[in-house]
Amino acid sequence: MKKKLRFSKEKLKSLRESKGLSMTKLAEFSGLNRSEIWKLETGYQQPRTETLLKITEGLSVKIQDLFIQTCPDCNHYGHGVDDPPCLIGKDTADPKCPFFEKQ
Repeated sequence: MKKKLRFSKEKLKSLRESKGLSMTKLAEFSGLNRSEIWKLETGYQQPRTETLLKITEGLSVKIQDLFIQTCPDCNHYGHGVDDPPCLIGKDTADPKCPFFEKQ
């Protein structure tokens, strides 16, 4: 089953914080405005390709580090492109989902 990718505002914030950067510093390193970083981290805006490339340069990460996989059938998602699948809670679990693992 083919998996979809989607931009993850949570991964962006986590990567920024793990590098000890404020939104202002990341904006400076990326050549963006602080408000653009805020809009991406809050989900107010989806990034354009150009913006993603600037952010990856500012964070010194690969572009896939900013994305998570989603199941095309049920929209459950894993943590990251190269990460193992999530354990999905029993209330939303779909055993056919490629991210489903019995707890």
